[in-house]
Amino acid sequence: LNGVLFPFWLNWALAEPSSFITLEPLHQFFKMFWDHDRKWCSRMLGADELDFWFSLLQMCSGYRHFPDGIMTLKQTSMRLHREVQQYIMGIVAGSIPQEALSAIWALTDFRYRSQAPRLTDADITKLTASLQEFHNSKTALMEAGVRGLLDHWQIPKLEMMFAVAPGILGMGALVQWSADVTEHAHIDIIKNPARSGNNQNFDAQICRYLDRQEKCWLFMQATTM
Repeated sequence: LNGVLFPFWLNWALAEPSSFITLEPLHQFFKMFWDHDRKWCSRMLGADELDFWFSLLQMCSGYRHFPDGIMTLKQTSMRLHREVQQYIMGIVAGSIPQEALSAIWALTDFRYRSQAPRLTDADITKLTASLQEFHNSKTALMEAGVRGLLDHWQIPKLEMMFAVAPGILGMGALVQWSADVTEHAHIDIIKNPARSGNNQNFDAQICRYLDRQEKCWLFMQATTM
């Protein structure tokens, strides 16, 4: 997007990117849940049944309600992925094999625990144990047919979870590396200006929008001094 074609560590002979590029919860954890965990639950429980159970959830202040289920949702955001994840364990408990439930629980526990603002050695030990619990129980998921025609677990986001505990020990809590700031900037600087145009000549219209917005802001600042 910004013209960078090669990583800056390209010529570093002993560079190990996984030791200094931290996993980012917004695009790793929530996206993985939506692309994998949700689909696994859907294949075990059935898409219609999963939607039915979500539609039965009582409305509760502070939590999203899904009257039409979740399987037909389009253009979903990471926030929605997180909101669905809040319910998933209670939805599928008792309706899928216990060993498969343990695997889903282990990943969910790993994601929530790793986002703590501060972790002790004991927390990291529990974090590692949760990931190991998933790998001990994932055979049940394969037996339930959640991977479809695939007979392997070569999922990049799952593999990156092995770097979480070492990354926390080396660079601190994951929550400080959140992409929320840049995501919000993308909305203010790209999405909102684009919606104000006529879907033609995006670059020129966005730049003109931002230029006029800045002039209005400077004028308002000058007149209020």
